[in-house]
Amino acid sequence: MKTEIAIDGEEILINGRPTHQSVEYHGKPVEGLLFNSRMVQAIVDDEDPETRGLWAYPDTGQWDAERNTNHFCAMLPAYRSHGLLAVTIGLQGGGSVYRPEVWDHCIFSGFSADGALKDAYRKRLLRVLNAADDCGMIVIINLFYWKQIRPIPDDRTVVKAVEHAADFLLNTGYRNILIDVANESAPWWTRQLGRADHIHRLIHAMKSVRVNGRRLLVGCSTGGDNLPAEQWLDAEDISFPHGNGNTPQQLRIRLGKLRGMDAFLKRPRPLCINEDGVSLDNLEAAVDEYASLRLLPAPVIAIALVALVGITDPLSRILVYAAGFPVAVNVFIMASEYNADAEFASQSIFRTTLASAVTLSALVALYR
Repeated sequence: MKTEIAIDGEEILINGRPTHQSVEYHGKPVEGLLFNSRMVQAIVDDEDPETRGLWAYPDTGQWDAERNTNHFCAMLPAYRSHGLLAVTIGLQGGGSVYRPEVWDHCIFSGFSADGALKDAYRKRLLRVLNAADDCGMIVIINLFYWKQIRPIPDDRTVVKAVEHAADFLLNTGYRNILIDVANESAPWWTRQLGRADHIHRLIHAMKSVRVNGRRLLVGCSTGGDNLPAEQWLDAEDISFPHGNGNTPQQLRIRLGKLRGMDAFLKRPRPLCINEDGVSLDNLEAAVDEYASLRLLPAPVIAIALVALVGITDPLSRILVYAAGFPVAVNVFIMASEYNADAEFASQSIFRTTLASAVTLSALVALYR
C-alpha cells in the first residue's frame, strides 16, 4: 500500500508528512488541511426497478453501477493532479432527486438487512481504495445516510453493520481511509442512533474493532446548522462539519463555536468540511478559520512585554499581566461573534495589549 493517513493535532499527515507543506493561500497557511470533494454516489447501485432507469447512460439507455465506479476511478489521477487530496464516497449514497416519487423509493445501500456488506459494494469499494491509493489520495467513507438506513431493522443491527464494515476495511490492508459514520447526525434522523446525543455509540463501535492492533480514524458529519454533542466530539478523531446553507460569516461562527467546545479544547483535532454548497466564499472562510488558530493570545504578549521592558515591580507586573486577559476576551468576542477578519483580530490583540501594558506601566510608575 502506498498511501497512509495519520493525524497530528489539527493537521492531516499523508505518509508521515503534513499535506500541502509550506503552502499558503492569500497569506493563510493551508499546510495540514485536506482539500476534498463529495462524490458519494461513486459506488452505489439503485435496486429499485422503478427509479433505476433515471440514472441510465444516454448511449446505452441502461444504468450501470460498474461503469460508474470505473469512470470515477479513472478520473482520480486527474483530480489529484489539480491538488485534490480526498474524496467522500457513501456506502448508502446520498441525496439524488428530491422528489417524493424518487427520494422515497430509490434504494442505495451497501448493507443487507442483517448488517452485512453486499459483495458488489465490497468489490467496487476495493477498486476505489486501490485507485486512490495508487495516486496518493484519501477516501472518506460515509457509512449511513438517513434516508437509506430504513431497511436495517434495529439499532443492534446498525452497530453490527459498523463492526462488519470496520473489519472488512481493516482487513483490506489499505491505510488511506477516514470514516464518517453517518451523514449529518442531526435532529431529522428518524433512527435514534443517528442523532447527536447517540451518534457517539457508532463512533465507539467503529473504534472498538482492531486488526493487528490497528483501528480506523473516525468522525461524524454535522448538518449545516448544528454542532456535535460533547460526547460525540469527545469520541471522534476528526470532525466533519458541513457548511450547507451557511454564509461565510455563519460558517466562521459555527467553526469558532466548535473549536470552543470543551472536548475540542481538551483534544484539538482536524476540521474537515466534506460537504458544502458551490460557493468558493465558504472555502475561503474555512481557510481563514484555520489561520485564525495562529493568533497569539494577549496574556502571552503581556508576559513577553514584562520581560522585554524589564518591569520588576510586583504590582506593575500583576497589572500588566491582568491587562491581557480582558483584551483577549474582547478580541475573541469581536472575532467570533462579529466575524472580524483573522489578520485584523491578530493585529488588534497585539496593539490593544501593547497599549494597555504601556499605559498601566506608566501610570504605576507615576503613582509610585
